[in-house]
Amino acid sequence: MKFKNYLEQLAAKAAVVHCITNTVTVNDCANAVLAIGARPVMAEHPEEAAQITSASDALLINMGSLTDSKIAAMRASAEAARENSIPFTADCVGIASSSLRLRIIKELLKINTPDIIKGNAAEINALCRGIMSECGVDSVGAADENAVRAFAERHKTVVMVTGETDVITDGKRTVRVKNGHPAMTRITGTGCMLGCVAAALSSTADAFNASVYAAALMGICGETADSSRGTGTFRTALMDNLSTVTDKIIAEKARIEL
Repeated sequence: MKFKNYLEQLAAKAAVVHCITNTVTVNDCANAVLAIGARPVMAEHPEEAAQITSASDALLINMGSLTDSKIAAMRASAEAARENSIPFTADCVGIASSSLRLRIIKELLKINTPDIIKGNAAEINALCRGIMSECGVDSVGAADENAVRAFAERHKTVVMVTGETDVITDGKRTVRVKNGHPAMTRITGTGCMLGCVAAALSSTADAFNASVYAAALMGICGETADSSRGTGTFRTALMDNLSTVTDKIIAEKARIEL
């Protein structure tokens, strides 16, 4: 695939990305958005969420660490994004093992169908096929690609199934991104960061290209980070790479299959 200079465009725009995200990874997510040239706002109070979303260039909602207050903010933000035509990315963290999370993501889909829906195989199987598991936030098995494509086409959305190979589809086009490193599964936050990066890129690219580009970008930053000295050093190196990666590097190193 041939991409435009999405990172250059993102930095020039200095896009504001409203992230209602996992408390476990909120700092990493904010730093990842900053690293690629966008501006994060991590607002989750119900009385300000809609206003913040309305003034943003993109919205990310992550289903991790729910509270009643956060759920109210998610609903308000999803509605504000719909009313203002703001790109909306939903990260389905943990919905395969939590009936509450699965119910809330389905409620959000009724309020405003996300432009991008991200999750691992277990999470996407729960969303598309109703298959629950006892896997926490971990991935189990493989996604049913036929069901995923049908879901994406029916809802007119882009689904990103993350894993050793990331699969992105809008129901008509399906792409596999093979960048990444096993060390990325041994630190918290890499999946949540990917969701935020995809959301940021959706402010300058269409949902499909934003998803593919984000998957390649995160994978490249992971596979070129030093993992030989342990997970702490790897985590720092990954963030360093996010702040220095360029469109040229992505074009040279992306491993994408149609």
